[in-house]
Amino acid sequence: MRKGIKDRGLQYALFEGYRGRLVKGLFPVAAVFIKIPFDRIDVNVHPAKTEVRFADQRRVYQCMKTTVASALAAAQTPPWEKDSPSRSETIQAPGPLRSPSIVSEPVSRYMQSIETLLPGTEAPAPAQETGNISPALSPGQTDTVPKHGFTGLQVIGQLFNTYIVCQAENRLVLVDQHAAHERILFEALKQARENRGASQGLLVPETIDLTHSAAAALEPMLEDLGALGLEIEPFGKNAFVVKAVPPLLSDADVSAMVQEIAEKLADTGFSPGIDTIMDDVLHVMACHGAIRAHQRLSVREMEELLARLDLCENPMHCPHGRPTSISWSTQEIEKLFKRIV
Repeated sequence: MRKGIKDRGLQYALFEGYRGRLVKGLFPVAAVFIKIPFDRIDVNVHPAKTEVRFADQRRVYQCMKTTVASALAAAQTPPWEKDSPSRSETIQAPGPLRSPSIVSEPVSRYMQSIETLLPGTEAPAPAQETGNISPALSPGQTDTVPKHGFTGLQVIGQLFNTYIVCQAENRLVLVDQHAAHERILFEALKQARENRGASQGLLVPETIDLTHSAAAALEPMLEDLGALGLEIEPFGKNAFVVKAVPPLLSDADVSAMVQEIAEKLADTGFSPGIDTIMDDVLHVMACHGAIRAHQRLSVREMEELLARLDLCENPMHCPHGRPTSISWSTQEIEKLFKRIV
């Protein structure tokens, strides 16, 4: 017997499954079929039988969230990988690409500390300063490193000092450098939380004054923030002192970051649950630590950014749900120029 029902818990589980893949203000729409033994539900909750009560609501909601998230993760193949006729489950490292220029700039300091947050993970080797740009990942690593196709893109240059212009086999690809680095930092910081990440002491601790509501929301979370490497202590009425930050955020505006974290905690409250709250905090930290728009990068830095993005579980979206890349096929471009109709 199939019966249509409405359930806010299932709606929330669906939304959580989409977390990080939809921008704020958009909501997923789905028809979900749940097969469950009849003795595990109570159908007498509503006179019109439009609501039910599950015997184990938490288990049903968690199953829903996990199933949706897994399905979306399995379907996040970039368009240029779908286009490739030789695509397989294990993607071999690409051959040497002709360099548009010889690069002498040092690799950005924004990239150098990720491995300190990910113990046991070797960072991709940067391209060598030769006439050819070597693959960012050696062939020996392809069996153990998840690949989504970003490493194989040929970097052409940078547009508006904000977008990385790349060429795939039959596509033009633009990568948003800020969104991409946000995703990299978010996943690194999230793993650091699980592993009790390292912290880097500030040479001069920063004192921050907050509103009463922001201070009241921040104080109960200090231990959880410490697990992220963000060491904050009370320092008088509605004031706090920041003593250390995760190594990846050593160049961030610490005061602005903590202020935004406290305000978000005050706005959100504690009802969503600790994991959702901490994800929101990590969004703020990743945003403040990421490479900015209008920031010039060398070819080598752009290649390394793409290589690190390839290691992410969800490289297609920034933590706020915005796409990290967009692309156009050769056919789409030729239609724009009226070469084909």
